Amino acid sequence: MRVQELVPADEIGTSGWVTKIEWQAAYAATDARFFDLELKLCHTPLDELTDRFDDNYGGNTPELVAEADPLSVTAGADEWFAVPDMTPYHYDGAQNLLVEVRWRVDNEKEVDCWSWASDRLRYLSNYGYDAESGTPSVKANRLRLTLEPEQAVAGTSWGVIKAGF
Repeated sequence: MRVQELVPADEIGTSGWVTKIEWQAAYAATDARFFDLELKLCHTPLDELTDRFDDNYGGNTPELVAEADPLSVTAGADEWFAVPDMTPYHYDGAQNLLVEVRWRVDNEKEVDCWSWASDRLRYLSNYGYDAESGTPSVKANRLRLTLEPEQAVAGTSWGVIKAGF
């Protein structure tokens, strides 16, 4: 399976380090396993996805940020789950973010995620791991990004901060 999802920059809001991506399981518990799973992230200037996976990179190079063999997903209804051991990815805050997940085989147990119909083509999928094209959709999964800002507090000393009180 190969899936791409577009996350618009205006939904992310700022630059920083993406340290975790989570999906929200929908209405049923699951105990799914995915083999040879890869998670890649990529900046893209595109505002909606085409039907060709590589074209959606928009001239950028995707970065492998996590892999698992197998990835076990045990989640109850409405619970959030993530790919573990993700390498932080620097997000520039200007371009849209492309999330790509691929796996070769699974244990035939679904992980239905909450989603909604967006106003543009944000989701691309194909059952082939090495597929070059897929079926685009207005579907958008409910994702939760953990984004750590590049600098949370302006560089100053504790004495200067304390003096302000």
